[in-house]
Amino acid sequence: MRVMTKNEKIDMLYSIILMMIFLFALFICKVYNFYREWTSFFLFMGLILSVNFPSAIRRRKQYKKIEALRKILNLSIEEVRAIADIGRYDLTDWKWNRAYISQRKLYKLEDVLEKMYFKKFDREFVLDNKNQVKSTSLTNNSL
Repeated sequence: MRVMTKNEKIDMLYSIILMMIFLFALFICKVYNFYREWTSFFLFMGLILSVNFPSAIRRRKQYKKIEALRKILNLSIEEVRAIADIGRYDLTDWKWNRAYISQRKLYKLEDVLEKMYFKKFDREFVLDNKNQVKSTSLTNNSL
């Protein structure tokens, strides 16, 4: 059995919760006789889409995080591709969103780069909204 990363488990939990919410909504519509074709169609589509929704939202954040870790760890794109076993792509115009990389490989790559960062700097990597690492150094603001 394949070992899942921490973020995969979190996304799976979100997917299960969303599926349960849509199933509960379908149940409520059936119990209160509010079960029409349009309600069942939209709730059923929501049920199907909820499976991939958390991983689709996380994908853009993963690209940013992997790119920031790659720059901080001073890794080339070739090394990152070798770590994730991504394959060969054109390096002259490399963009993460243009190359198809499966979600499992992105989870694996993110996990491996976070572990490399932790080994090198002895702290966890934190990516803020501005795509920069938060500083952990103490500053004296009393001067």
